[in-house]
Amino acid sequence: MHELKLVSKGEHLIKPIVEAALENKLRLIEAGIRQTEQHLKKFEERYQLHTQDFVTNYENDQFEESLDFIEWIGEFKLLKRLIEKASNRLIFRYDNTGHHRKLGIHTYPHHKHDGSEDNVVPSAAPDSFQVLKEIESLVKLP
Repeated sequence: MHELKLVSKGEHLIKPIVEAALENKLRLIEAGIRQTEQHLKKFEERYQLHTQDFVTNYENDQFEESLDFIEWIGEFKLLKRLIEKASNRLIFRYDNTGHHRKLGIHTYPHHKHDGSEDNVVPSAAPDSFQVLKEIESLVKLP
């Protein structure tokens, strides 16, 4: 794996900017977790069933398809992904190793891990300026 070292010649230090971006992203993920948990609670109350029991029954085809059930399973999957993001704390990572050939990414071997190691998206090799602009978009500068 390659390492990127960022050096600031200006008056703003880069480390606080990156840390603020990470903290901001984590706050957004945590807000998403709370909102998704509220949605799941509404389904649990409406159907008098815990989400985990619903998921088990749903995966065993014990329910007729309905918009509510599709939304409920979607919220459950979203919660799993948000929790994974919060625990991994990966916001994005650019990569050019050849380990994702089977995905058929048109920018192969260049790609980006966006939000998690499993979310691999096509990406050209960015330069340092592009990476900094992406970080800047995640944080509000003073």
